Amino acid sequence: MNNIEFKSPNKNHPVPYLKHGVFYIYKAESEKYPEMVEIVKGPKWGRSIINKKYIGLKFAALAIDALTTEYKIEGGRKAAVADLEKEGFDVEASLDLSDE
Repeated sequence: MNNIEFKSPNKNHPVPYLKHGVFYIYKAESEKYPEMVEIVKGPKWGRSIINKKYIGLKFAALAIDALTTEYKIEGGRKAAVADLEKEGFDVEASLDLSDE
């Protein structure tokens, strides 16, 4: 990830930025942490990592990838349950899907 170039600032992005998936990452460098970045924009389902700072681009990308994967898995689970219920299976009775 060291060879990735941040795009130049423009009217929508006041500082150098990078897009990773559907998230925007800004440089947030300081004297102590010259590689620090901050995730500043993303979808509603990703708000848990918005405005979080990471020591490097690698760690920010890992956080984004992990959250995106969790979101996709949850969406797939919901679709599978809906398909099974559509076919007449009582999924909630056969699986304990309640949060305890």
